[in-house]
Amino acid sequence: MKIKVINADIPKVKCDLLAVGFFEGTGKLTGWTAEADKMLGGTISSLISGGEITGKLSSSTVIHSKSSHPVRRVLVVGLGKRVELDMDAIRMASCAVIRSAKKVKAKTVATAIHESGDVDRFDACRALTEASILDNYEFKGYKTDKDDEDNEGLDELIVLSDKAADVPGYKKSVFTGQVCADAANKAKDLVNMPSNMLTPKDFVKIARETCSQNRIKLKVLGVPEIKKLGMGALWGVAKGSIHEPAVLVMEYNGGGPGARPFGLVGKGITFDSGGISIKPSKKMHEMKGDMAGAAAVLFSMEALSRIGLKKNVVAVVPLTENMPDGGALKPGDVIKTINGKTVEIISTDAEGRLILADALGYANKLGVSKLMDFATLTGACTVALGDVASAILGNDDEYVESVIASADKSGERLWRLPLYKEYREYLKSSVADMKNCSDLGKASTSTAAIFLKEFVGDTPWVHVDIANTADLDRDVRFYKKGPTGAGVFTAINYLLYS
Repeated sequence: MKIKVINADIPKVKCDLLAVGFFEGTGKLTGWTAEADKMLGGTISSLISGGEITGKLSSSTVIHSKSSHPVRRVLVVGLGKRVELDMDAIRMASCAVIRSAKKVKAKTVATAIHESGDVDRFDACRALTEASILDNYEFKGYKTDKDDEDNEGLDELIVLSDKAADVPGYKKSVFTGQVCADAANKAKDLVNMPSNMLTPKDFVKIARETCSQNRIKLKVLGVPEIKKLGMGALWGVAKGSIHEPAVLVMEYNGGGPGARPFGLVGKGITFDSGGISIKPSKKMHEMKGDMAGAAAVLFSMEALSRIGLKKNVVAVVPLTENMPDGGALKPGDVIKTINGKTVEIISTDAEGRLILADALGYANKLGVSKLMDFATLTGACTVALGDVASAILGNDDEYVESVIASADKSGERLWRLPLYKEYREYLKSSVADMKNCSDLGKASTSTAAIFLKEFVGDTPWVHVDIANTADLDRDVRFYKKGPTGAGVFTAINYLLYS
């Protein structure tokens, strides 16, 4: 979808659908909505008086214009109460515009920026851009029947500015929003891909193409390097698959030589059967998406490069399948990790923390200033938080709070869970330094993070568990059912504005 910003009067805008906003409980029409009402001969005012247009958030009413007008239809979208307008409301209203446009098969949509109270108009423009691109996303899949036109999205979005002086600022906001939303959509593509088409080797190929086009240095660690570095946890998980593991080490140098890099880590299990501790067959097909953290990190790196971040960032992404063949890890096995700690395997389905342990340990050895990891790690996260917020845990209070603030601004929600030292006792083992999971079934999300904490040393670190938000089974706020690209906006916003 192409996006452009123009300064023009409504009667001169050529589009299939013009979207204007209306606040709930508002009397007199103003701005773009008043202009659209004038063009339509008072139709909007009449529908408001009749109660058909209420302004309730995300409500929408399509009005056909006269054939002589370059605007074929006008959409009045509800913005909710003026005093409650925030970035989320703008995102939700923007999604309503895209969905209405698809219903009437509009290809070119023009929309106005709405601001009120504390909402900055340029932030609003970025939010509108991101939400529109996310909602316009459709995964084409592998169907041979290509006649399904209902899934076709918009071709062009026109952002209207009522001041010529604001156009450059809006264009900058559109660019940033488009880069970030494109990154999230690319991550969604990978989560949607079947695991037979996205093996670790396939992921590496995609990463090579992405990095080569975006000034990102890429080093791929294969089996010899993994063994030499002592990544026994990753190798232990990988042994059960016919597909060899790999570790991506991506470097973006926007901050110049000498500046310590920020560290990103993403869990890359391209399919998780549970291993010997095999999962129930129901919904196991969804485990093709257990690499959502890896996808988020890969395309966050691409976005940061496209934006031109003035910082150094290194990303470490471990890639493997978790399968149950004759060489697979078994409950009761003991493995050695990159930092020398030994781990007793209680469940082979607690494999994500194993590969993350080696990846975090490796990233820490690279001398990163801070660490942030994203992982579809625990089902307990869904039990605790449902599908409306990811869990965040960390070892530095100020850092955790700043990441939460960055996520809030980006539209992603994070809720902090504790890392009480007592949880470490759940992992005590009689034969190794620790177990890979507790057999008590308590505080599983916190216990998993306590395990990871053993591999970050004194480096400030946050762990974001996106198991409940990476792939939705219903629409939630401005996220559609399906993969969401969880983590992309949090990582980018933190690095851009921290």
